[in-house]
Amino acid sequence: MDNQQILTPPVARQIFLESFHLSQGDPILQGYLLRYVATCRPAWRLSEQSCQRLCIQLLPTIHALTARSMHCPLSRWKARRELTSMAEVMRVTFDQARADHSELVISLLRGFIFRDWRFLCDLGGRPRSGDPSLPHHDPYLSFFCHYLLLGHQTGVDVFDELLAEMREAVTSRNALYEAAMDYPSATLCLSEVLAVHNAKHSERPVPGLVSDGDDMLQEEKEVVYG
Repeated sequence: MDNQQILTPPVARQIFLESFHLSQGDPILQGYLLRYVATCRPAWRLSEQSCQRLCIQLLPTIHALTARSMHCPLSRWKARRELTSMAEVMRVTFDQARADHSELVISLLRGFIFRDWRFLCDLGGRPRSGDPSLPHHDPYLSFFCHYLLLGHQTGVDVFDELLAEMREAVTSRNALYEAAMDYPSATLCLSEVLAVHNAKHSERPVPGLVSDGDDMLQEEKEVVYG
């Protein structure tokens, strides 16, 4: 369990790295993840000095992740720039007023869907190699399926709380899920992500979540493709 009153340096490193991982290369999504952390751990703060140390300590790890195609490809210079920028975002976010919890979960649900669609459907897979049975080597890994539908965890308390909340929203189709899907192309993108996941992972398929028939999908296609 993390200390909900004090952000220790090891936990700060965990928070940054896991937000970097879950964002799938989208700094806006990483920002939402950090705002969720700030909302759930309101006592946490990150000083400027701690922020600087964080950048120094994490740069080799961030560069290694990008070099091994575990994240969007970044040169060493761009990796340093993104790390510095997002560490400052983390520091400032923890100092600011807290965001609306429900709106964050809705935005994060959409973010997971659209980033999955970008890699699995638009780009035809993530730039990964190695044993595809291992998630970090799987070019068709869907974060939505892996974490929300199949129930895997990150090992970082606050993010596992988030994933549990998102999983409950999806499986129960509660108001948060309905609000997330009430957005142009969300239904279509999710249905395509699930289709790719199931085609590439016949040993661990997930159930479809779109149940409103072809008329809805046709309307979504018209929004996306004109």
